[in-house]
This record gives sequence, C-alpha cells and structure tokens, in this order.
Amino acid sequence: MRTTLLLLALAALQGSRVRQEPRQPAMAAGFRRRNPGLSAVLDKLGFSRHVRSPWFSAVYLLL
Repeated sequence: MRTTLLLLALAALQGSRVRQEPRQPAMAAGFRRRNPGLSAVLDKLGFSRHVRSPWFSAVYLLL
C-alpha cells in the first residue's frame, strides 16, 4: 500500500511539473516549442495528459 501511494504521489507531482494539455494548452504548446525532443518523448509516455494515460490509471487502480 505504501508503494502504491508513493507511485501515486510521484505521478501527481509529475502532473504539476509538466504542463497538462487539457488544462493549459498555451503553456503546453510553449513547452513543445522550447523542448521539441523532450516533449515528443513525454507525449508518447502520456505525461502531457497524465490523468488519461494507461500508467496513471494502473497506479490509481492499485489503490
């Protein structure tokens, strides 16, 4: 249970650090312009829409 809570906390922390597309589209677009290589990787991993990503759902379901 502690491990799951830690994973959920890390996922939530990442959601506050990486601009989320649905909530802040202009800031997310600016991040993509400034970091094209990094944003491509983060988008493929679901970091720009973390609540809808499979890895976030898996952590949430573990609770």
